[in-house]
Formats: sequence, structure tokens, C-alpha cells
Amino acid sequence: LKQMGAKLEVQKDAISVSKSSLTGGEFDVSDCPDLFPVVAALGAAADGRTVLYGIERLRYKESDRAEAMVEGLQGMGIEVVQHEDSVVIRGGAPQGSVTNPWSDHRIAMAFAVLGLVAEGKTTILDADCVSKSYTGFWNEMEVLGMKVRRLNDEQ
Repeated sequence: LKQMGAKLEVQKDAISVSKSSLTGGEFDVSDCPDLFPVVAALGAAADGRTVLYGIERLRYKESDRAEAMVEGLQGMGIEVVQHEDSVVIRGGAPQGSVTNPWSDHRIAMAFAVLGLVAEGKTTILDADCVSKSYTGFWNEMEVLGMKVRRLNDEQ
């Protein structure tokens, strides 16, 4: 976040982040593949180009995380090019869309974060997949201002 220009305040037991204009950058995610989805989402909302290297391992997680993010970002109108071991994202103005997270909790959470800044409504299918790692995620997103509507609430 700091490398992308985010306003951070680091305290002893917490980090506070304020809404900031972000700028793309280049990042090697080979040693932190679980961060790839959210860094890709940040790149989609940042000005300029974000390049994420070291994505080979992402193809063997809960889903093919590289392909899932490329598909979802393109569905939100973001220009993305996937190479064998990198993804290049041209940041812009994400548009709300219906996103399939491929039953992957990290993909769903990344698109939820991106949905906070997208223009229009973002719908995440199979949203309950986040319960694998963060059962209170949707409640936390509501605290941040997201309007969460569960499909089974209508039944």
C-alpha cells in the first residue's frame, strides 16, 4: 500500500489506512501468493500500470487465482493482460459487475474490496465461500459502508 502511495499510519498494534489516490507499481508475489488477489484489485483502482510477477503458484491454489482475477477484472472493464508468470493491469475506473469468485475465499474478498470503489453495483456469486477463512467478513464490510444483501435474505 505504501509503495502505491496510500496514506498509512503505523502504530504499535495497528495500521490505519486512509482513502488515498493510488499509483501502480511492480510487485513480486512469488513468496506471498495469498496477497495476489487484493494487490490485483488495488492495481485495478490505481492510476497507471501494475505488474504482478511470480504468479505461477497461483494456478494451484483453491482456484486458478490468476485466471479468476483476470476474468473478474475484465468483467469490471479493467484492461488486463496475463503472461505465463505475470499479470499486467492498467488501472482505471472499475465498473460494478457480477463476479464469480470460483469458490475461492480470497477472490471473493478481493472483489468485495474493489466493489467499494467501483461505479455501480457489484454482485459476488457464491459469496459464502469467504467463511473458509473469515466468517465475519461481510459484517466487517458493512461497517466499512458496503451494502450487503444476501440472496437467501429474500427467501
